[in-house]
Amino acid sequence: MENNILNKVIIALDFSDETKALEIVEILKDDINIFKIGLELFISSGPKIIEKIRSKNKQVFLDLKFHDIPNTIKKALNALMEYDIFMTTIHALGGRKMLKEAKDSIIEASEKKNKKRPLLIAVTLLTSLSNDDLIEIGIKENLEEEVLNLAKISKEEGIDGIVSSPLELPYLKKELKNELLLITPGIRNGTVPIPGDDQRRNSSLKQAIYQGADFVVIGRQITLAEDPKKALYYLLGQE
Repeated sequence: MENNILNKVIIALDFSDETKALEIVEILKDDINIFKIGLELFISSGPKIIEKIRSKNKQVFLDLKFHDIPNTIKKALNALMEYDIFMTTIHALGGRKMLKEAKDSIIEASEKKNKKRPLLIAVTLLTSLSNDDLIEIGIKENLEEEVLNLAKISKEEGIDGIVSSPLELPYLKKELKNELLLITPGIRNGTVPIPGDDQRRNSSLKQAIYQGADFVVIGRQITLAEDPKKALYYLLGQE
């Protein structure tokens, strides 16, 4: 059971320090197969960090959350195919046309370069948002309704999976069955202090897996721990 859960864990390398990020990969490489590069690390290190992680025979989840007009998204994803990544993200709030352009362009680019295409994952609503935030920006639906709406549009446009908080997993699994991969951040156990923690909708690792997550993304709970490997296995034991 433990190994099955580990196969679903993605470690977020939320650092501006490339050396620290690669140190975490080295510590956890025997346990974890997929590491996430976000904006902070990508901007500070550039695309070379992808190849450095791939050189350790690990998969890369490039989480840049593309959100722009369809033509710009097309060009960005074409450029992305220069690199060997496992999955990448776009914002579902970019709308149906952007989602369609993203999927079509990444298929076209991968075929042209004769490469396996990365999984295309749509971010629904950030885990830092609450119902009050949605009201403030003019979204009338509550969190559950809006996440499900964005998930259904993503599915209709051929997107491979979505990102949501763990709290939305039960009804997403019920409504979508196994038609989309479900990826969730927001894994917490309450014992490791996280500076600047802004994820409001969260749960334990085992609970997220039990409720249907295909992948869980964990960052500071492990990477800021004195012993990252020990912190990982501690999370595995938490209900």
